[in-house]
Amino acid sequence: MRRPLLSLLMIAVGALDACGGHSNPIQGVSPGGIWRGMDSASGLSIIGLVDETGNADFIRADKAQYVGQFSTSGSSIYMTVEGYAEVGKTFADGSNHSSGTISGTLQERQSISASIQFKPMLEHQRREPCT
Repeated sequence: MRRPLLSLLMIAVGALDACGGHSNPIQGVSPGGIWRGMDSASGLSIIGLVDETGNADFIRADKAQYVGQFSTSGSSIYMTVEGYAEVGKTFADGSNHSSGTISGTLQERQSISASIQFKPMLEHQRREPCT
């Protein structure tokens, strides 16, 4: 009985791995791995999961989530990122969503040194309904 289940799981993993159809943005070192560190802006701990093609998901200690796609060239990294506050909460500026970029350098499987720039999305939250 276990053998068919294993085969089914292998087929499912193969199907997930084959998805995409876009070019690989990784032209340098791989950003893939589990990353742990400190958000220097807030002082909160952060953990990130990044796959070998650069898809990234970071979660901060206050449950804010940051998702995006890394690209690399040599040891340089760049990421367009979307930030989301915990459901029902807002960031310090009153927004619950932000958009930004991360750029810096990467030592594969060792360290990321980067700067982050965000733009709050308040203008989208405070629009008056059309009449």
